[in-house]
Amino acid sequence: MEKTNKGGKVFFKIIKSLLVSFIFCLVAYFFAPATALAQSASSGLYINNFSAEYKILDDSWIEVTENIDVFYETPHHGIYRYIPYRYHDSLGNVRNIRINVESVVGENGDNYIYENTQTDGNVSIKIGDLDEMVTGDFRYIITYKVWGAINYFDDEAEFYWNATGNEWLIPIYNSEARVNISDDDCLAVTGFQGYEGSKEAVDESFDNKCSWVATRALDVGEGLTIVARWPKDLTPPPSIATKVGLWLLWNWIYFLPLIVFILAFRVFLKKGKDPKGRGTIVAEFEVPEKLTPLEVGSLYDNKSGGRDFSAMIIGFAVNGYMGIKELDKKGIFGKIDYEFTKMKDLPNSAKSFEKTIFNKLFEGGETVILSSLNEKFYKTKREAEKEVFSSLVNDGYYDQSPLSAGLANFVIGVMMMVFSFFTGSVFESWFGVSMTATIISLCLSGLIVFIFGFFMSKRTERGAETREKIAGLKLYLETAEKYRMKFAEEQKLFEKFLPYAMALGVAGIWAKKFKDIYKEGETPGWYSGYHGSTFTAFAFTNSLNNSFATTVDKSFTATPSSSSSSGFSGGGGFSGGGFGGGGGGGW
Repeated sequence: MEKTNKGGKVFFKIIKSLLVSFIFCLVAYFFAPATALAQSASSGLYINNFSAEYKILDDSWIEVTENIDVFYETPHHGIYRYIPYRYHDSLGNVRNIRINVESVVGENGDNYIYENTQTDGNVSIKIGDLDEMVTGDFRYIITYKVWGAINYFDDEAEFYWNATGNEWLIPIYNSEARVNISDDDCLAVTGFQGYEGSKEAVDESFDNKCSWVATRALDVGEGLTIVARWPKDLTPPPSIATKVGLWLLWNWIYFLPLIVFILAFRVFLKKGKDPKGRGTIVAEFEVPEKLTPLEVGSLYDNKSGGRDFSAMIIGFAVNGYMGIKELDKKGIFGKIDYEFTKMKDLPNSAKSFEKTIFNKLFEGGETVILSSLNEKFYKTKREAEKEVFSSLVNDGYYDQSPLSAGLANFVIGVMMMVFSFFTGSVFESWFGVSMTATIISLCLSGLIVFIFGFFMSKRTERGAETREKIAGLKLYLETAEKYRMKFAEEQKLFEKFLPYAMALGVAGIWAKKFKDIYKEGETPGWYSGYHGSTFTAFAFTNSLNNSFATTVDKSFTATPSSSSSSGFSGGGGFSGGGFGGGGGGGW
């Protein structure tokens, strides 16, 4: 029996706990708004009265005056008020309005200290002095102008506006709004109060038709929304010229890339464009000014690529300093490789970049496999590249090395693109332009500056004239059949200009003109191990252009691992809808 009594007591305790919990949940459900209101009031301040007046101007601007009466129970610096300027309509379209803060004054017209910023799609007004705390009653009269908040329909214009905003962190005990439209012109009105989405009606029974008053206190998260319509002729839609003019004024940041392009182009004309040469290209039968293949290729297009270094190596071979042997493929899918054999040292008159490459090739012995140079040659190639342009500068072909001529553009361009992501909010706050527009414009501007960096390699007058002669040499190499009869020793001619044809990208065309100059079984003296079916100048050159040049380029350049919604139609109106809104709090 004792055990039974104990079990019964436990059972009744459980039932009692469940009943208490159920009653508590019911109380919390039915009295949550009142409880929240009391809790929000305990934050130390509340709004006694929020009164807003909207003056519809002839140019589609609306002048807004908000009278906000705040009571501070505990010391605060002031309040902050923010109003969205970017919205999504019922169709998901983004729509922006313009908000210009005019003033923040007190009841006697004295100016308050305030900060006005724009960020994250909101205009923020922070009122108060950081060095001063206040208590008691204060009135803040905020005046600002709004453009783009009027919706236009066939015959009517509509103002759908969230007067108080639904995001205040403090309660509002009294709220009202008024639009300065006469009763005759005010065709239709409606209003809502409560949390966002609420259709709870407000009091509209006033002498002035375009007036609204909330019927109760608004808790944290609740707001007052108004909707008014009047004849469209009363406030005609802005003209296209007005819209375009205002868009240009407010979106000037989009023109930054154009301005940057103009400035960058002017800098290019002054510091990047070559001076005029002879102005005509005529065939040249000799290499201009005895330049090396690497110099010819570099001066022609302002850069030293893998093709130019391949040409230099072929030049070493043609001039008897080394031999090239084509090796057998390793396996079915293997690639052709090459063996270099040193025949003799370069003369003392050789240029520094030639010695840099040649000595590095054979620093480990008299023979070297090309593919074994992987990753070892990257620094050497970069060093030789600097030396060739240094040589061209010293010889008067450039005022500045192309390797550094566009460096400032590259640095500034990259910085603009990177910092655009950090300055977007700053531009939005300071200049009122959207963060997205700022990022896009600065990125595009940075890209323009960066691209111009590739065109800042200005040649001197001598460099420009020599470049024209190189173009003349290229013309000759492309049209050699017109001049072949002038030369008796075609093999020597073919080999002499082959490195230059490779550097200028016309080796295939050059070789095609001499396809039958070698007899059966005959190859150049500096080349052995050809694996083609029949040796011809054209097939041989194709092999150099493809497998040889590709292998050289890979070995030399491999880096070390490392629409508007209405407040009336379709049941679209509700508390928190339309333009306006936002909220605020104390600080």
